[in-house]
Amino acid sequence: MVENDRLCQIPEEQEIKEAVFSLSATSAAGPNGFNETFFQSCWDIIKEDIKAYVQEFFKGLKTRRSPFPVPFHASCRGAL
Repeated sequence: MVENDRLCQIPEEQEIKEAVFSLSATSAAGPNGFNETFFQSCWDIIKEDIKAYVQEFFKGLKTRRSPFPVPFHASCRGAL
């Protein structure tokens, strides 16, 4: 039961970051067109949106926003 409780906990920012950075930066792009290079290189800019999106998912809430803001911040465009 302890393992199940851990799996059901709302992940904190550090755990979400570790998951994002553990993925291959050269992986194929997802349905949104972005691969992990984008998420890793722009983490400091997008982390609050990603954290809110993931935590809302774990809370069972209908997510109120997409983690893929448009237009992207100018410093992220080089990662696309």
